[in-house]
Amino acid sequence: MRREGSTLCALAASLHSLILVATRVPSNMASLISDPLFPSISKHASTERIPTGSSLFSSFRQPPVRCLHTQPSSVTSALALIRSQPSRYAVAAVAGRKYLLAPRDLLTVPRLNDVAVGDVLELDNIHEFGSREYTLRGAPHLSPDVVKITATVVEHTKGKMELIVKKKRRKGYKKTIQHKQTYTRLRIGPFEFPQQEQQDYHSSLTSNA
Repeated sequence: MRREGSTLCALAASLHSLILVATRVPSNMASLISDPLFPSISKHASTERIPTGSSLFSSFRQPPVRCLHTQPSSVTSALALIRSQPSRYAVAAVAGRKYLLAPRDLLTVPRLNDVAVGDVLELDNIHEFGSREYTLRGAPHLSPDVVKITATVVEHTKGKMELIVKKKRRKGYKKTIQHKQTYTRLRIGPFEFPQQEQQDYHSSLTSNA
């Protein structure tokens, strides 16, 4: 224990001496500071000082500066901010399940029996719509006038083969069932904004008049 304590004291003393030496300007630097041929060295050497102690870590303790985004005052202004972003997303319910959607996505859902290939479906249960920095949430879903999302039925397909084994012990009963789950694939269309597009159309008519 004494050896370890003496070693720690020696390390602390050497570190303290190094910090003191680093804060002082060497004697050979004094001539460079006063020399007009090295103005950059004299400028930095006379104004800067190597931080020591608690000041060395004071810069790490400062909280990060966060950017303040524009707070929309209405649904119209929120849609304008979302449309200004490069990428957008939506959370919609299809066949009783919620999915995260983006334009041109290929969505696979449980089989929809009442639709055919080529049909265009309108998703009316849109719970959330937004971009990277802004989000517009419904209560519980958004109005169709705010955002409109369509999906085209691509195909009806089946999943991989599943083996279901049923067995009763001490009865000699064992049965294997083969099953393929059916699915429907949808192609998500572009996001449309009926209310915003109508306002843009009226504003263009007034400007032309």
